Amino acid sequence: MSDLPTSRLIRVLHVCTILLTARVFIAPLARHLASRGYDVAVACSDAEAADGPTVSCAQDIAGCPFYRVPIPRTIRPLQDLRAVWQLYRLIRSPRPEIG
Repeated sequence: MSDLPTSRLIRVLHVCTILLTARVFIAPLARHLASRGYDVAVACSDAEAADGPTVSCAQDIAGCPFYRVPIPRTIRPLQDLRAVWQLYRLIRSPRPEIG
């Protein structure tokens, strides 16, 4: 796969519910995509998994911008609506092509 031309960066936004997922699963993919010329960002809650190890929250994941969006892991209508609204506003701003 060839690198993308620098004049046309494809923006990618990864969304997940817990920081552990972003650090363990999304970070390697984000690094790979960024090395290929993609503009990668991560939107995630900074909540810890109750059944997993603790992971410190940072301002970026694998060198990519990190946007804190509190996404509940269980069904909570008001919090879900807030998370959807925050994601909507976040997506409108950079307009990722891949989400």
